[in-house]
Amino acid sequence: MKLVTFRSHEEMCIFAATYILIKVKSDSKVNLGLATGGTPVRTYEMLIDDFKRNYTSY
Repeated sequence: MKLVTFRSHEEMCIFAATYILIKVKSDSKVNLGLATGGTPVRTYEMLIDDFKRNYTSY
């Protein structure tokens, strides 16, 4: 397991959203198990923005 540290929540969300996008775009059969709660909300907002701009299929 690789541990990655960030200076801010926003930086972590950018990394997470980018990571998810790379996985989704590279494998059409990837399954997402998404967390609940407040921590991932900003990451999900970024994924929603990507969908609105690029119509990425999740």
